[in-house]
Amino acid sequence: RRVHGAHSGYEPSSLELAGRAVVEMDVDRALHICGLIASPWFCTHMLDTLVHCGIAEDFALESGLKRRDAQLIDYALVLLAEPDQWQSAASYLAHCSPGAGGDAL
Repeated sequence: RRVHGAHSGYEPSSLELAGRAVVEMDVDRALHICGLIASPWFCTHMLDTLVHCGIAEDFALESGLKRRDAQLIDYALVLLAEPDQWQSAASYLAHCSPGAGGDAL
């Protein structure tokens, strides 16, 4: 069994750091790390899962959108950049709060 102490030379991976941030309920840090290492799909679904589990607060941003809606809209806009992904983009927008997804179109 290997012990990972401060002087063992062990460097946690970015995915481990993101997981630790989730366990510590530091959602902003987890999303930041995931944004650096993972696809927009992963970040969107991670936040969605954390909101539905009650770990992440779905607060309103300065734009007036809820945090989850903003992430869903951002990802839908990434999908809309690919002509064959418009139906998937529409599906993500449909899962936003009433009015939020439609306003993004």
